[in-house]
Amino acid sequence: QSRLAQKAAIIFRTLLRHSMDLFSFKILLVKHGGFNVNSVFRYAKLCLFNQALQHFKSTKTGGIILLDQWVIQGLWSATIFSVKDPEKMRDSLKRFYFPVDYIVYFDIDVDTAVQRIETRGTFTSRFDNMTDEERTEIMHLHNHYLKNLFLQSTGKSKWLVSTTVSLQQNVTDFVERLKQLKVID
Repeated sequence: QSRLAQKAAIIFRTLLRHSMDLFSFKILLVKHGGFNVNSVFRYAKLCLFNQALQHFKSTKTGGIILLDQWVIQGLWSATIFSVKDPEKMRDSLKRFYFPVDYIVYFDIDVDTAVQRIETRGTFTSRFDNMTDEERTEIMHLHNHYLKNLFLQSTGKSKWLVSTTVSLQQNVTDFVERLKQLKVID
């Protein structure tokens, strides 16, 4: 089967399997005064990626798959700029999470996050086109929402890695968790 055919099959299966989720997500956005195409598109991309991920997992054996900014970040991005009060819809978002085994949340301070955004060279995020002051204001306003999405997420294990703890302690705790889970010896 060609790559194009594989991609088309994944897109088709995604639309079939997630059509009700996409419709429900649109309704939730409308209910909270935040419906826009960009938000729905962001969730549709998550569904599509999840479908591709499930296909990949079904064809491979063993190993660990690490995803940066997975569904929690995706739902945050889909809602913070479109919904009037995202905190009010936070509990309703639970049904849109995809199952994962482990979740690691890196709780960095806002100033560090803003500095990292400023120095990256991608210019693909909405934050890239903001001034430092705008980024700082929005991050202060919505950072607790992102952390709360993590706190209510599901998974066998959740880890919080914080900048309020020393790097050495974070590494020690992380290695100990991996040992407990028998990921490493």
